Amino acid sequence: MAVQTGLGTWANIRAQKKNYSLIKHFTEVWVPDNNKGYTISGKLSAPKQMPAVPVKYIGGISRFEKCNTLSASKEINNLLIILSGPEPQRTIFEELLLQQLHAFTGQVTLVRALPEHFSGKTAQLQAAQNLSHVTIFNHVPAAELNKLVCEADMVISRAGYTTVMDLLKTNKKSILIPTPGQAEQEYLATHLQQQQLALTFSQMQFNLMLALDAASRFNYNTISDDMNAYKEVVAAFVRSLRK
Repeated sequence: MAVQTGLGTWANIRAQKKNYSLIKHFTEVWVPDNNKGYTISGKLSAPKQMPAVPVKYIGGISRFEKCNTLSASKEINNLLIILSGPEPQRTIFEELLLQQLHAFTGQVTLVRALPEHFSGKTAQLQAAQNLSHVTIFNHVPAAELNKLVCEADMVISRAGYTTVMDLLKTNKKSILIPTPGQAEQEYLATHLQQQQLALTFSQMQFNLMLALDAASRFNYNTISDDMNAYKEVVAAFVRSLRK
């Protein structure tokens, strides 16, 4: 409900007022976060000034299933990188990573967030594809991505809210790289690091090996959240329509 514009407090307040002017036309607001215990989005979902209509916190929502097993080891031998977000930042971050994959000796899976049959290749991409320990996909279905996340020792991704909820549900250790210029991602990644639920670095001059070394020494917290609370909220709403 709170809006981080990246343009300062005045702009944030103006954006929130505009947001609330739209929200007031609804009878209720559902927020995919918790209002007690741990919070996924911090002040983004719990601003000082709430909207005039009732607010219901329905817990996180994820398309993923929980992982069957979780490793307590701090060693990182299987790395999953999930790219996403708008261009040109998606490509900029991809190229930054491709230059560094040779330095990591474990298994790397890179999901590029492009159409499945996209055929464009750069010299850096071609070089990375020739590395025996690197597997690259343009796109994978949600169920396969869920499997890749569960198999990985560490996930590197953007700090988008959907991605964050997926990673929290699977209790997977992650390094979050906010998309430059997206203030809400920057806030969210910092908030999660403060709760020791993720580690975050900026994209500028990102160093893969230094980040992985820091992650191997970071004391990650885990949570117990099936993210199923929303189902009862939806069911209750459907029942109310039948009355």
